[in-house]
Amino acid sequence: MSTPQKNQAEILSKLGIAQLNPMQLEAQKAIGSSNEIILLSPTGTGKTLAFFTTPDPRA
Repeated sequence: MSTPQKNQAEILSKLGIAQLNPMQLEAQKAIGSSNEIILLSPTGTGKTLAFFTTPDPRA
């Protein structure tokens, strides 16, 4: 069985991404600790990717 971290690494690898940027790392912390968050960040900073690569803590 895959771990959430392994799944994330596989997704990033398939997208050709070596590592998440600082905003994405902070977003993942917030997403993992709350049911509702608001991300305010300029266009092109990777907000969508942060949501899609964050393991669901309920899974």
